[in-house]
Amino acid sequence: MCNSQFAFTKDLRLLTADQYNNIFKNKPIRKKTKFFLIVIKKNNFDHCRLGLIVSKKELKKAVERNKVKRVIRESFRVNSKNLKGLDIVALFKPNIEFNLKLQTGNTSKKPKPNHKNKIKRIEKVDKNEIKLDLEYFWTMLAKKHPQFIKL
Repeated sequence: MCNSQFAFTKDLRLLTADQYNNIFKNKPIRKKTKFFLIVIKKNNFDHCRLGLIVSKKELKKAVERNKVKRVIRESFRVNSKNLKGLDIVALFKPNIEFNLKLQTGNTSKKPKPNHKNKIKRIEKVDKNEIKLDLEYFWTMLAKKHPQFIKL
């Protein structure tokens, strides 16, 4: 059975296109990390809500997309209790330049993709790397935007 204290209920999720559109308009706060573009906007509720966008273009396999979503939800569950009412959308947008450096070891030039030299997409994700990236985000949010933190 699922403990209701840890459940990801409908009131904690962004469900409709209107809810997502409301966040993206009127200049929300945008934070880029190694794997994510995270968009934040204050809401009128006393709790935080989370929206997830992990596209098939970025991760081909559904198993990998679902793994990323599970890690994001777990991180949100642990950290949302410390936040005031926010709407948060996490877009999985890995930093291609960074990942290409990992693949090739080349740190000098930024390669230009063309039809002969395509940049490889990420095939598999490492849960621990994503967890560290999200922990970095929560720490950065607390430091740069203390008005969103509950005391």
